[in-house]
Formats: sequence, structure tokens, C-alpha cells
Amino acid sequence: MIEASIDSSRPGGKVAADARALIDETSTPPATVFQASIHLSADGQLTEARRGLDRLLSDPRLGWEAQVQLLALDLVERFGTVSTLPGWFSPKRGSALIRTDSDTLLVVFLQPGGTFGVSANAIHALLGAAPPNILYLYDSKALFHLAGTDRFGAGYREMIHGIRLCAAEIGAKRIMTFGRCAPGFTAIKAGLDLAAMRVIAISPVTTMVTSQMSEDARAPVLQRRLAEALSEHERDVLPQLMQQDRTSFDIFYNRAHRRDNDYAQRIAAAQRVSLYPLDEPDRRDPIERLLVPPLGRVSNRLDET
Repeated sequence: MIEASIDSSRPGGKVAADARALIDETSTPPATVFQASIHLSADGQLTEARRGLDRLLSDPRLGWEAQVQLLALDLVERFGTVSTLPGWFSPKRGSALIRTDSDTLLVVFLQPGGTFGVSANAIHALLGAAPPNILYLYDSKALFHLAGTDRFGAGYREMIHGIRLCAAEIGAKRIMTFGRCAPGFTAIKAGLDLAAMRVIAISPVTTMVTSQMSEDARAPVLQRRLAEALSEHERDVLPQLMQQDRTSFDIFYNRAHRRDNDYAQRIAAAQRVSLYPLDEPDRRDPIERLLVPPLGRVSNRLDET
């Protein structure tokens, strides 16, 4: 039996009714139809959400996104949904703790948009019939949880302390962390600082030191914000990885993407790091290519001692 608690309310009935009306109105702009469909999928109204997304499949700008969301709905319908889990996170839905009878807590560091590109219910569906306890974290500061996270307040160290307390409160003896892209860096760093059992990261950034971010157009502003959150040496996970031998790391990456590959290869020699190259996503099933292998790894590792 899954017990869920959410820190803020789900979309109200009026929002859902408005979303249904927008989808049914033929003059509604495609972008609005897409957002209305997302509202409905987040509220568990999958049939209505599918109707809106179907309208967009031939749209030159949103057809690809609509297909991804439809594939996500397929997953939710196949494996079931957690009705109290918000589909999309925001400052009004800053975190969700899904409790099970597992002795493991999986901490999911969501991307700045609040998801992995699909609804949280789709992510949850991929974790199988017997998932661990899961803490979904959102960062409205959009600094990859390195300046804190909405659930635990400001400060990276406060977040680490809050995760430890959460694990203790629910009786979790083991911690796993999970993140993608820049929050993948946080999943690695937090996993090290929490002495986690395992870290699973998709295309993670593995350094955020100034000299390594010259290609990022956001670098000047981003570096200033990062410097306020962490010291320069704390923004590179490699030294800490080379000195530890407790936590295991499953790193999934796109070897055809130069920066993705570089980030993965620079930590390849560290202890207990395993690299898993992923194929490029395509229009047939990007979820199958990008999310099924790493999320399946979570379930496969739960019986480890």
C-alpha cells in the first residue's frame, strides 16, 4: 500500500474544468492545448489529457512534445498512477514524499522545470510494482538544488541535513539518489555527502568549476550564483569520488554528445563508477531509450545488502 503526502494542494476542480474546456474548443492555440493537457495529466484525468495531446501530433512545433507525453501516459496507464502525486512540480508543489514498506529512500532531484520531461507519475510508474520510499525534490531557485531546495529551505548543507532527518523519520536504512543533467551533479555530490548506497544519474554534469564552464552562455551569472552556494573545490565531484569506496555510481550518458561524453569519461577511473552509454533518443520511443534503463536499475538494486 502506498502512502503519499504532498506539501501543497493539487490543481482544483475549476482549473481542471477550464483545462477540459480549452481542449474541447477548436480555436484554442496549440500551446494552450498542450498546457491544458499537462494540467489534466497532472490531475490524473488521463483520457482528457490524451484527447488534447492527440490534437497536437501534427503540429510542427509541439508534435514531438505531444508524442513524448502520450508515451508517458501509456506508462501511467500500464503501471498505474499515484493519485496524490503531483504530475508537475512548481513553487506551489515543492516536494512529494511517497512512502512504502521499503527500507530504502530514493531522493529524486528534479530539473528546474520540475520534472524529467514527463510527469512524475510516469517516472514513478517506471520504478516497478515495489518501489522504495521516494522523495521528489523541486528547486524554485533553479540552481540545481545546490543552494537548497524548497522542502528544506535555503542552503545545500541544510538540504543534506533534511534528507538525513527524513530518512530517519521513515525508518529508511539506505539512501539512493537520482538526477539528470545538472541536477545529476547534485545527485552525485549529495550521494557522496550522504554516504548513499547508490547514485543513478543520467547525463550528469560532473564539474561546475569556473574553468570548465566557458562554453555555457549562462556562465557569468551562473558562476556568481554557484559561488554564493558552494566553494570552488566543492563544485567538482572528482576529488571526492577518487577518495571514496562506499557508494556505487551508475552513470548513463550519450557518448555521441561531446560534452556529455566528456563529463562521463572524466570520472570513469573513480572507484565504484560504472558507465552505461545510451543511444540517441529518436521519435519512436525516447522514454524507452532514455528513462527505462536507469530507472530499471533502481528496482534491480533494491535487494542489495
